[in-house]
Amino acid sequence: MYEDQRLYRIHHPYSYYLVRPLARKCLPLAMRWRIRPNQVTLAVSGTLLAGLALFGVGGFVAQVLAACAIVTSHFLDCVDGELARKTEQTSKKGEYLDALGGYVRGGLLLPAIGLGLTLVPDTGHTLLKTVLPIPFGAYVAIGLWGGCATSLVRVINLRYSLLLGRSLRSVKQGFLRIASVPHGLVNPLLLVAAVTQVLSFLLIAYSLFHTLELLYGFYRSVRA
Repeated sequence: MYEDQRLYRIHHPYSYYLVRPLARKCLPLAMRWRIRPNQVTLAVSGTLLAGLALFGVGGFVAQVLAACAIVTSHFLDCVDGELARKTEQTSKKGEYLDALGGYVRGGLLLPAIGLGLTLVPDTGHTLLKTVLPIPFGAYVAIGLWGGCATSLVRVINLRYSLLLGRSLRSVKQGFLRIASVPHGLVNPLLLVAAVTQVLSFLLIAYSLFHTLELLYGFYRSVRA
């Protein structure tokens, strides 16, 4: 097993053991219906944008539907990749659209959740305010910062890779080496948090995590 495959298995168990095997099961049907990878890419974008919009609405039903849309978007993204490789229709355009979708998701997911929680607070907020007096408007600020931190980490890692020829996460030890683990679990955690109405906990936790990831990315860049 190649090193990147081994790391993917360790850091993205949800995708490696569940989503990608299910995506491969769908390949015969997709090929029988002559579905092109670009068509799946459009479906990925549509479900992603729908999920972000629903998170921004807030409320139990919208949040659960939003989480389902995000999970579906991730599944279709895996189908897209598997189908492109199976039919040998990989392209630079496809890679660009996939990366663009990652930036949109990373930059807007937490802000959308924060907006929805500001409009309709969940049970998690009720529990949090017994310990911390968090005003409703704070969730928008927390979400915006979390989205900015996520995007900045991506930019730093991209520039590091282009200029120095390796990813920041390729270091043998360090925070960024294990940072993919919470990234890889965000989809199932979104669904669980939406159903149990504790998205406020998830928003704060991931915003803090991305802040640490950003600070460590600066630290590794300076020391490079």
